[in-house]
Amino acid sequence: MKSSQNGAARAAGSVPATRTRQPRRNPQAPSPAATGNAEDTVRAAAYALYEARGYLDGFALEDWLRAEQQVRLSHGTAGSA
Repeated sequence: MKSSQNGAARAAGSVPATRTRQPRRNPQAPSPAATGNAEDTVRAAAYALYEARGYLDGFALEDWLRAEQQVRLSHGTAGSA
């Protein structure tokens, strides 16, 4: 009877804690800190564009994309668009 109970527990989806895996990290991917810094830089540049326009709403996407381009160019990582 004990073996059928163990089988039922396995069938119910319980997995021993020793079998959990950590996600694999891509060694070529930027570190989270580097990504966060770049995003903060883009955010600040987008806000500067918004500010320069006199805080006129309706251009958030355009400001963000332009800020991304400016950051890529300033860091020498411009890609083809």
